[in-house]
Amino acid sequence: MKKIARILVVLLSVLMLFGTVACGTGGKEVDPVNRDKELDLSLFHWSMTGFANAYKESNVTKQLMEKLKISDFEVYTAPYSDWQTSFGLLASTGELPDFFKFNGPDNLEQYNDWIEDEMLMCIDDWVTEDKYPNLYEHLQRYKHLNLGSISPDGKLYAIPVLSGQPNHVMVIRGNWIDNLNKKKDQIANIKYIKGSDYTLGNEEYTYPETISDFYRLAVAMTYADPDGNGKDDTYGYTSSDTTMWYNHWIFNAFGSSYQDYMLNEETGKYESTWITDGSKNAVKFIKKMRDEGIIEPNFFANGPIDGMTQFFQGKIGMTLINGDWYNGEYAKMKDSFRDDIEAGLVDPDRLMDMVVPLPAGDGSFGSVEGARGFKGNYGYAWFTGINNDISDNKKDRILMLLDYLLSDEGYKLTLYGVEGEHYEEDENGNIVNLIPNDDNGDPRTLKSYDYAWEIRQMIDQSTQYFMPWEDNYEKLDAMIEYVNSEEGGKIYASPGVAGETRTKYEKALFDQALEWYAKMIYGQNLDGGAMTDFDATWEDFVGRYLDNKGREILNEINEIIASRG
Repeated sequence: MKKIARILVVLLSVLMLFGTVACGTGGKEVDPVNRDKELDLSLFHWSMTGFANAYKESNVTKQLMEKLKISDFEVYTAPYSDWQTSFGLLASTGELPDFFKFNGPDNLEQYNDWIEDEMLMCIDDWVTEDKYPNLYEHLQRYKHLNLGSISPDGKLYAIPVLSGQPNHVMVIRGNWIDNLNKKKDQIANIKYIKGSDYTLGNEEYTYPETISDFYRLAVAMTYADPDGNGKDDTYGYTSSDTTMWYNHWIFNAFGSSYQDYMLNEETGKYESTWITDGSKNAVKFIKKMRDEGIIEPNFFANGPIDGMTQFFQGKIGMTLINGDWYNGEYAKMKDSFRDDIEAGLVDPDRLMDMVVPLPAGDGSFGSVEGARGFKGNYGYAWFTGINNDISDNKKDRILMLLDYLLSDEGYKLTLYGVEGEHYEEDENGNIVNLIPNDDNGDPRTLKSYDYAWEIRQMIDQSTQYFMPWEDNYEKLDAMIEYVNSEEGGKIYASPGVAGETRTKYEKALFDQALEWYAKMIYGQNLDGGAMTDFDATWEDFVGRYLDNKGREILNEINEIIASRG
């Protein structure tokens, strides 16, 4: 396999079944594609140990492999927390699998380096409507993001993996809200926050609709003993992931976005959301929560699941998760409290409810009135790349696999399972689940029964694993309908352009900006000393951000866009 190094390519023009594959490299010799030949395929995806252990015995995978003439899979995987290191090692040692999930254009420097090194197969030169119709249709949904235009030759070298909205939902301890309402008059006038005149008041506690609703509930869940154990051992809120991505809703409520570029409609130019006034107020609000002790103090160091772990342990009243995790996490929550549920002490429907969309700005704390604290996502979660150094037979087979997973037949197989074994259809065409309930009598889906479904993650990580027979189906279905509506599905589309400066320096700049955010939230100036004036420190931050290639990147983005008319 090809090492990461600049190489010389002999330019050849060769005809094959699918035509000449050029992709800006001048072409390369190809071999005839034979769809009757059985092939082994290797793949990489994090946290895919379940699939690696299950696919040989699963009738789902057996049916898929037989149809596509795939004789075996070689699965490379790693924990999510370590996947980039493990995957980078595979690439640097020349052991890149046949196809793989990776950052793609979201890591511009690596992506463009790999294109120049001819490591990535050009998607545009292979995927046509007649050869891979489902995959072609899939790519059309991302056309407005101009993902191809950020590569050196203006072509696409990675396939966006479908991510159904919502990307995030807030989960809330509804039974804590019930407990607070029982004593709301007793706790109304207590000044919990030192040095502040803030009191909770005696209004009813509900799921938050605005940023001030969220703040009030977080204060009560921290200081008013919401679990009734008589101890000061709870926090109103925490988040997971050191990138602060799970706090993007806060930036949205303040009229900005996290780690993004937004079009300023007044100037007609893109600006960095790292340095907007909205982001300033969002960072100040997060700092306020930490200073006042209503956000779990180590939230910035949390891993991807730490927030939910603390939620299960009864330490946290509100946190965020991916929308497609909800029912799985809800099942874990019920398991944690099963004895109390069976004893009638806890209503399972109030243990872990969710809020979508997240609280909106209402003018409080500098938020933007009317700004909804949820803007959806770009509709994709990572990318799938194909190793350019494999045979054209394998390239075709991988595209066939991805195309099949997007077809009606492939969708049913990996969503419901094998007909007659895992499901059947009634006379009205409705899916009837045949998978037995779990040991607690709760309904199961293929996702919780057979890890073979995980192959679908190479092209689709959407929230479509919600079945009519599951808990919370109506709630989840309504959530999906809302966030895909015109009202709820607002998405910031980043500028689909990348010049040399953005490609080379953006990642390092964003990493530095995140470090500066953390220092400000934890009460430090940018050099690590004690912060005495937030506004002055923020101005220092904006100046350093712009001087640290930020100004050049913004100028480059806007100049490229202007040159296109």
